[in-house]
This record gives sequence, C-alpha cells and structure tokens, in this order.
Amino acid sequence: MQAYCVKRIYFLHCIFVLTVLNKLLSVVGIQNFCGTMALSVRRNVMNVVRNYTDAEIKVREATSNDPWGPSSSLMSEIADMTYNVVQFTEIMTMIWKRINDHGKNWRHVYKALVLLDYLIKTGSERVATQCKENIFAIQTLKDFQFIDRDVKDQVSIVLFNVSCVLVRGRVKNSSNLDSSQNKRRTL
Repeated sequence: MQAYCVKRIYFLHCIFVLTVLNKLLSVVGIQNFCGTMALSVRRNVMNVVRNYTDAEIKVREATSNDPWGPSSSLMSEIADMTYNVVQFTEIMTMIWKRINDHGKNWRHVYKALVLLDYLIKTGSERVATQCKENIFAIQTLKDFQFIDRDVKDQVSIVLFNVSCVLVRGRVKNSSNLDSSQNKRRTL
C-alpha cells in the first residue's frame, strides 16, 4: 500500500512539472513543446503506477491515442506473446478494455481492432476462439459515434475496421486461419 502511494505521488508530481513546463514554454512562444514527450512520460508513469506487465504495456503502446498506427514489429511481438497462456490472457483483457473505450479515445478502439485483426491472422488460435465468444462486443461497435473538435466524423474509421473483422469471416470461421498460422509457426 505504501509503495502504491509513493508511485501515485511521483506520478502526480511528474504531471504537475510537465504542465508547468508546458505553460512556461507557451508564454515564451513555444507551443506544446513537450507534448509528445509529456504523453510518453505520462504513459510510462501510468505503466509503473498501475503495475502493468510487459504484455499489457505492449498492447497499450500499440493501441495508444497517438495519431499513427501500431507498428508491424510491435504487433508481431504481441502475436508471439499470444502463444503463452498467461500473456494471452493479459493481452486479450487489455484489448477488450480498449475496444470498450468510447468518445475522445476513438483511436483506442480503432487500433484495438487493427491489432485484433492482426492477431486473428497471425497469433494463437485462441484469439479467434475468444473473439467468437465475445462477438457481441465487436458487433456493438456498429453503433459507435464520436465527432472530434474539427467536426470530423471518426465513426467511419472504426466501422470500417469492425466490418474488416466481421465481414472477412475471421471471427466467425477460424478454420480459414490454419494455413496462415501454420506458416507463422514454421517461420
């Protein structure tokens, strides 16, 4: 309990320092100088404070709110981790948490679907099995709605990935996956 309090105080202190630094730099005329650095530090502190495992950290990195997609090397590492029972559970728990996100975190949903699609193709067959068991969570995304401050409708991006996962039949029919999974195992 005491270690948790120390981590939380450290986290709050880091956020405070970064906020003050950002305000000082904006007064001088440098706008959002440490924006990406602050997000990176914040993400690392959250990983420590919440005591995330290596697998959970990788999924959080792959499904972050950053404006670029997850790297193929990172998704490949996560796919390899799905063959370990403990890491598989951690990965899928984090993916379902990200898929159930909403609103301004639409990128979490989008990237979780991209990652899930990749894992269905190249990860353990248990990924497809768990997707079949939780198909309702994916299907509910058909009602996903969010409009950002620039009045861009981000729904189409999420819906496209929902259709990729559902329409391709990867979730409903895992027998098509055997050939691609066997190729991956031989590599």
